[in-house]
Amino acid sequence: MKEKSRIKTYNTVIKNIIESIKHIDPNSIEIIQKSKKYIKEKIKNEQENEILGKLEKEDLDKLIIAFLIEQDPSMNYLKKYETLKQERKIIPLKGDKKSYVEENTIYFNQKGNLYDFISFIHEFFHIVNNEREKNPLLNEFLSIYYEEEAIFYLLKIGYQKEECEKLKNIRRNYLYRSQKKLNTIEKHMEYRENIGEINLEYIEQEIKEEIRKYLEKKEKDKIIKYIDIEEEAKKRIDKETILLIKYGKKMIVQQEYYIAYYLTELLKNHKNRESIIKEHQNNKNKLTLEEIFEIIKEKKIKRRCKGDNIRIH
Repeated sequence: MKEKSRIKTYNTVIKNIIESIKHIDPNSIEIIQKSKKYIKEKIKNEQENEILGKLEKEDLDKLIIAFLIEQDPSMNYLKKYETLKQERKIIPLKGDKKSYVEENTIYFNQKGNLYDFISFIHEFFHIVNNEREKNPLLNEFLSIYYEEEAIFYLLKIGYQKEECEKLKNIRRNYLYRSQKKLNTIEKHMEYRENIGEINLEYIEQEIKEEIRKYLEKKEKDKIIKYIDIEEEAKKRIDKETILLIKYGKKMIVQQEYYIAYYLTELLKNHKNRESIIKEHQNNKNKLTLEEIFEIIKEKKIKRRCKGDNIRIH
């Protein structure tokens, strides 16, 4: 790929993804950047094969029922759960396939440990909130909120804090893996949006800085082979252009998770968090991303004025 064409193509692909996100919500970019900064600091690289407490199928069922009743004493959530079971709309998956929802059916991979409870609650609330959000960047919000409520519920009923924290980190590991693969591209998207077009010199400086940091971690007498910085920069642009074309949709989906975790973190210290959630559920085809943040901001001011206690997860 010729240099001018290479740079032009890369900038065009990045711009198209940014415009796609803006088209969903004009005010989304600034909120996404805040969300990323906040959440990335909290993501830990926990492996999914970490040992978690065992959970038999019968115990999982009891745990789900108790949690749904606590969240909704009117029993509507429970009725929905029982209906899914009666209509055989909870389909077991085998192997390493991830659980997912399709056509009002939960395809569920049961691992036999506490992960099952959180995973099921996440998918269940995709069913409960089956109407698509007006803003697709909020598609994961309610499911992430309720899965984190489920982790807090485990803590309340006597599970160890260490195990609950481990479970939370494992669930957030999706973002860690995605962010690690696309970290440089995300940085370039922010540069393209806030500063200007990416050029070859910018990429070269980026690589030089990476080499400098690499050498700082190594012994002084460590030998590193000669690197043609310009050629490496060209290779990086080509590689990331292909990644963007291949994972463009995933880049947008990933923003949904950043926003969902960020909103959940903001809400967890609110005494009125439940009314905020209900307000969103009742108006999800009306409220924009910015409006939700404004609701949280207003509730936060009221809570502070009243001197309410802060809830600790």
